[in-house]
Amino acid sequence: MSTLGRKVTRGILALVLAYCGSYLVLTLFGRYEPAVWGLRGPKWYQWAPWGFVHEMRWRTGPMLLFLPLWEADRFLWHTSDLTYSGRYPANLVGDDALPEPDATANRSQPIRAETNRTSEAAGLDR
Repeated sequence: MSTLGRKVTRGILALVLAYCGSYLVLTLFGRYEPAVWGLRGPKWYQWAPWGFVHEMRWRTGPMLLFLPLWEADRFLWHTSDLTYSGRYPANLVGDDALPEPDATANRSQPIRAETNRTSEAAGLDR
């Protein structure tokens, strides 16, 4: 192989490594973002490397630039079913962001007890 051929090969290899490396850095700082919206909030979430979403809007430039790597990433590693796993960060919105209700906590009980004490003290409970 000629010297020119080696330089071209090294140049192409360097570009491919820079392309993959830059995506790797972006995906390390990514998170799940709402991808499809319905009337009651997000329908599902997709993995978004850093810079793919700004203020809940998907940016097409980075998506098109890294499309092959992003598709492979979403298919192999960051699948949509991992949104709620807690393994990766997620930008949960609406009801998805609320914590699960505690079955043992009954917040209305102390209010009723206070109401009963107040009504007894006022002489209304006869």
